[in-house]
Amino acid sequence: MKFAIVDGNYDVNRAANQGMDLVTADGTRTGGIHIFLNMLYNSKDHGNVICVFDGGHAKFRKALFQDYKRREVTTITKENQTIEELLYEMREAGFESTKEYKSIYEQWSIAETMKFTFDNLPEILTFMGIKSIKIPGEEADDIIALISQRLILAGHEVIIYSDDRDYLQLVAAGVQVYRPREKKTYNTEVFEDYYKFPPALFTVYRAFLGDSSDNIDGVKGIGEVTAAKIMNAIEWVDANTTDPLESFIDQLANIQVGGTITERIAKMVVDNLDVVRRNIQLMDFRYIQLRESSLEPLAEHLAKIHEPSPNKAAVQLDNLITTFKRYELKSHGKWLAHLS
Repeated sequence: MKFAIVDGNYDVNRAANQGMDLVTADGTRTGGIHIFLNMLYNSKDHGNVICVFDGGHAKFRKALFQDYKRREVTTITKENQTIEELLYEMREAGFESTKEYKSIYEQWSIAETMKFTFDNLPEILTFMGIKSIKIPGEEADDIIALISQRLILAGHEVIIYSDDRDYLQLVAAGVQVYRPREKKTYNTEVFEDYYKFPPALFTVYRAFLGDSSDNIDGVKGIGEVTAAKIMNAIEWVDANTTDPLESFIDQLANIQVGGTITERIAKMVVDNLDVVRRNIQLMDFRYIQLRESSLEPLAEHLAKIHEPSPNKAAVQLDNLITTFKRYELKSHGKWLAHLS
């Protein structure tokens, strides 16, 4: 059986950025939903569609690194002033054509589109008979990783739809990752042809680079080219073990100068083993620690994972048609035809 697993959070963020200027006649910001449904339509032919959304930030990662996903918030409004009031004030003062106004308006527009999409998309997916999963306190990528692993162990095939590079560590026999921006599907062969090392080592590679989207700093002075040199200079004998962390750290600690590994590179590696260790634990799905309260809902979702999605028997066509009309989603007649 084949499954198409969609990172709902990633796609909503992308859809809100692309659709922030699409509004209905009454000003409702439906652009995010419109773009999301277009993206989702492309996944329907690859098996049971499952959309997974964030239910919060992983507690164990915060415990490991306090600055995980931390964002600096810059206050641009006066006390008790809303962004809408600030924008109105700027328009009245003749600043509408300035870069500052356009930047503030764009940020506000994306945020409003994203909020509307997150608030209303779950109901639309229910009307469409499409399975969606959101577990309080858990991140979408962790749930996707766990579900993918369970499905593969049961002999199924999985394709993950997301531009988030974290998923590339999951590429294996039976698991592919489709990156929409590249329009490229990564299987083991494609991955190794591009990176020149196996997917099991991807989080070690990423540990050197860090991840700005999650506020995880990497090793200063090491970029993609140098990180690839480090990966290609070491023989990873334990790459497929359940817990290879100590093997990785031991081999990095004993990295040898020679070939593409200069003394400078070797020193940067050895001097930053603590950062690399921490980042592997933050990024590698082998170290997921779900909250106790999440185990039962995850088990319930897994018990129903084989049900059709879209499930035409569960489609609420009248409600869907009414919603599409209300949100002026005229181009989505293709979904109606597919679900009818």
